[in-house]
Amino acid sequence: MYVVNAEDLQVVTPGNSLMKCADDTYLVMPACNVDSRDIEVSNVSDWSRADKLTLNQAKSVEVIFRDNRKRRCIHPPSPIQGIARVTSLKLLGITLITDRLSVTAHVNDVVSSCAR
Repeated sequence: MYVVNAEDLQVVTPGNSLMKCADDTYLVMPACNVDSRDIEVSNVSDWSRADKLTLNQAKSVEVIFRDNRKRRCIHPPSPIQGIARVTSLKLLGITLITDRLSVTAHVNDVVSSCAR
């Protein structure tokens, strides 16, 4: 029902994208659009209010993906007010990927679960 209801939710900045799964929405943006983070979060918040929904900022997180193979030193942007920055992302209870573009955490979770 949420995915159908969220059909009219769109990004503000070209190049950014939204992924909707179950009752979650994932905002994905490339590094070149990092300055649009606040605008995009405000857009989602405004959309949710207009549709009588609530953006739960306590469950909202930010992940900054990095490629350790690159030798450049890139400074991450300042955190978004009210949104936690984390190092891994879970989708439907499964650790999908970490900020280092690794699935090791997921593999470790599966192996640990099988060992029990």
